[in-house]
Parts: sequence; structure tokens; C-alpha cells
Amino acid sequence: MNRQMQKINSTALGLLLIVTLTITSSGCFGGGTIGTGLTPTGFGGGKQGSGIQFNFIGTVLNIRNTPIANATVTIETSFGLVSRKTDSAGRFRAPLTITSGEYLKIDVSSGANHYSQRQQISPAGASEVYQTIKLEEGGKLELK
Repeated sequence: MNRQMQKINSTALGLLLIVTLTITSSGCFGGGTIGTGLTPTGFGGGKQGSGIQFNFIGTVLNIRNTPIANATVTIETSFGLVSRKTDSAGRFRAPLTITSGEYLKIDVSSGANHYSQRQQISPAGASEVYQTIKLEEGGKLELK
């Protein structure tokens, strides 16, 4: 092969590699909303690199400690957003990737009401973290 042909092949390989990485990044790291009950192909969304991966499992309760069905729970990490709907018992499961010591932004919407809280969560090597999210007056969340 002559040098010009090698350069063209090298450039084409580089472009193919970029396209492949872009597709893998989109497919592997999510980047959108995955509905309740689906198993995602990856965790988080957007940021590449290693992180701590775990399932964030919770129950959303109202002020009277009654489970809230069909609430939307959105969790933002430095790796992206994950959004889930609660089931009839107020439960949800969200796969997350975080960095050590990271604060998560947790938003819960139920009807016209919106609640938000920043919370530091450490899975400490566990593959699952369980939390009860209680909606408080004034748009606050309490995590237990």
C-alpha cells in the first residue's frame, strides 16, 4: 500500500472508532428515561469513566406515610439523569453510577406537587441501597 492509501485507511479507521464509541456511549450509559420494570443496558448517562454502580431502591410516602403510586422520581448524578415511576405501592428501582462522596439531586413529582433535595448517598460496596422518601411540606424530602 502506498502512504496516501495508508493515511486514508488510518483516517477511516479513526472515524469508525469514533462512531463506534459514540454508539457504545449512548447505548451503554443510557442517557434517557427508562420506565419502571425495564432492565437498562447501563447506568447513569453522559459521563464516561469509572464510578460506583448500584441500584437505588426506594418507596415514596406522603406526609401521612401513605405510599404514592405513579410519582415520578428523577435522580441526577454527575453521570446523568435516571427517571422512574413508582408502582402501586410507591416503590421504584433506579440503577445509578456515582463518584465517591457525591451528592445526588433527587426530585419527586406527584400531580402538581414537586419536591427536591440534595442528598449524599454512599453504597459502601453494596449493590443496592434502600431509602424511604417522605414528602414534607414546603417541597422538601426526608430520606430515611
